[in-house]
Amino acid sequence: MQSISDGTSRDCASEDTAGSDTCADVDDAVLLPLSKPWTGKTVGCYIRNSTAAHVGNDRAAFQADMVPYLHTLGFAVRVYDEQGKSAGTLQRRKKAVGMLADLEAGRIDGIAVVEVSRLTRDEYGFDAPLIGEKIRRFGHGLLITYGQVWDLRREADWQMYQIQTMASGWQKLSIRKYLFQGLKRAAEDRPMFRKRHRIGYKRDLVRDSRGEPVIRRNGRVYTVFVKDLTWTQSMEALRCELHQQGTIPDVAEALNAAGVPAPWVPRGEGERVWQWRGAYIRSIINDPLYYGEPAFMTSEPGPVWDQFIAVDPEFDPRKVHWKPPELASWTRAEAVAWRHKFLDDYVKSRHRKHHHLLLGLLLCQTCGRKLVKQGIDRTGDRYYRCPGYGVKADETRHCPKGQFIMEKKALQSLREHALPYLSCSPTCVRLPKRPNAMQLRRATSQ
Repeated sequence: MQSISDGTSRDCASEDTAGSDTCADVDDAVLLPLSKPWTGKTVGCYIRNSTAAHVGNDRAAFQADMVPYLHTLGFAVRVYDEQGKSAGTLQRRKKAVGMLADLEAGRIDGIAVVEVSRLTRDEYGFDAPLIGEKIRRFGHGLLITYGQVWDLRREADWQMYQIQTMASGWQKLSIRKYLFQGLKRAAEDRPMFRKRHRIGYKRDLVRDSRGEPVIRRNGRVYTVFVKDLTWTQSMEALRCELHQQGTIPDVAEALNAAGVPAPWVPRGEGERVWQWRGAYIRSIINDPLYYGEPAFMTSEPGPVWDQFIAVDPEFDPRKVHWKPPELASWTRAEAVAWRHKFLDDYVKSRHRKHHHLLLGLLLCQTCGRKLVKQGIDRTGDRYYRCPGYGVKADETRHCPKGQFIMEKKALQSLREHALPYLSCSPTCVRLPKRPNAMQLRRATSQ
């Protein structure tokens, strides 16, 4: 067997100090010591770093050096390499779960890590006791770190293990806080583009005077966000169709009929289908990147939002905008006009069984626009809202007193006020408690 570092491992054929019956139980994945006699025990060396950017870095090499260190202690080693995985949750780490299964099955006699934080950083404290109890029960308490051999069956070692795993969870929270502090500071200083694959744009390498790629201090290449000229004709065709067509489906149909190159959408395991979709066109209209004012975040509040709030409660990522004019594909005025044209009356909804009976019949008393359906509330009742309700005051479609009304209230008002005028007598028109859409349209047409 070849050594992974400096010739400190060997196979069973060259083992003189261990018995032949013992060597027969060792498989090819185990690295036996050479510098010292084998104690007969095999430990699992767990190597982990958090993200894909850390795979193969110097920190990973430092953890791999744990193998020759374990050989100097007389242990055989089985390596469990799981780079690019966060230690926040044990269930998502297949190598760690497999290592614990091998420990329980007797294939290894203990666990070795550079430091306890490589095992777990669970801030909720669920994984550390589980891992520790398995080591105590099936590994006779054997846990090895640099400079220390633990016996978790001893009370002092068990208490120190609990303290260090707890500190690792707290350290994860601190690392997360520092990360978002840095992101907030960077976003205030320069443009930051979180979207990688957006039609019409690409990332280009920054090169020095010799034509070589510029390398950052973290070892990654330096890139900039630029327009992709290969999509120029597609973006111009999209711009023309947005001006000419009346609905988003018509825009997509016209682009597909003309064979305009489009973003691909995979279907099953077959070939990629190149076509325009309404949802993607709506996302382009809503994205300020296309009129040269990209925003740091455009999504609604969520888990990432909560991390920024924890750093600075006054910081709103959606208000951070930059203005690189070289990235604009059209003007801001065009984008605003398209939003009014295509998105004012558009409400994203699921396929529900219920229908909004009064859709198209109700008007906002402030701006006069038709109320749009908004779905159902927590009680299951349908309601409608003004397209300008909740829109910021600096936008043109803002309604200062945008209204929303429950459907049952609208039907009640219709029954109380409209029907006496629409009918020749109180008994001529008798609508059910909840009339259908055809009855309402027939009554209002009269």
